[in-house]
Amino acid sequence: MIDRELPHALQAIGAKLNRAEETCRLVDQKIDKLLKTEKDNFILTKHLEDGGARFVFKISSSICVPPIIPVLIGEAIHHLRSCFDHLVWALVIQNGKTPSRKLQFPTAQTEADYTEAVRRESVKGVSKEAADFIVRMQPYRVNSPRSHTLSIIHKLDIIDKHRAILASAAAATLGDTIEVADFEEGVDIKLGPPQTVVLGNKEADLFWLELSPPQTQFEAELSVDLQIVLSDIPGYEFYPVSELLTNLVNFTKGVIVNSIPHFE
Repeated sequence: MIDRELPHALQAIGAKLNRAEETCRLVDQKIDKLLKTEKDNFILTKHLEDGGARFVFKISSSICVPPIIPVLIGEAIHHLRSCFDHLVWALVIQNGKTPSRKLQFPTAQTEADYTEAVRRESVKGVSKEAADFIVRMQPYRVNSPRSHTLSIIHKLDIIDKHRAILASAAAATLGDTIEVADFEEGVDIKLGPPQTVVLGNKEADLFWLELSPPQTQFEAELSVDLQIVLSDIPGYEFYPVSELLTNLVNFTKGVIVNSIPHFE
């Protein structure tokens, strides 16, 4: 919820934001329940590989995400995306102009994309100051436009119009403990890189220890954390759903709050 009063022109947007947050909380509840129910529903095996030079933890699982979770994610995303379009509409009215059905908050990946959006009259009728504000929010102004928060909101909204957003079955990460049994003096142990693995019926390498010299016998244990991740956004495949939704909501809030001076 936005912690300040919105002007009348933005109150419907505030209601959409509140609804998006409510839906995100419901997603969190369902994910928490799923992970508590399925917390032990995985198989963790351990093997010496590469002639005993690596001790590898492999994981597999048949955890399935209920369809309601991606449906709720899509609902929250749609509320967030429409906040931006509602904002353009409100800015046109605030400028004393008549909104048209062509209005849409641009999500330009390049400056040329933004020029084309202007040509299509996506922001026709907003004031010069408001137009400058919209430009400052554009993805093309950062080094990685596709990773810009507005780009992610827009892409997920487009995906949800045609199919369910892909919330993968689950993902596993290394927990907070690794316990190594007694081993021979002089053995050097190096930790492999921490990974996040999308779970499936086929085994995948979760973590490994590099052993020098190679060993014929070795034993270790580790803890595993499970989470639900999205697999529809390149670069965010292993990003926990709850954290991503929180970031998307906070970004949208920030844009709306920063637009308030244009309504005063």
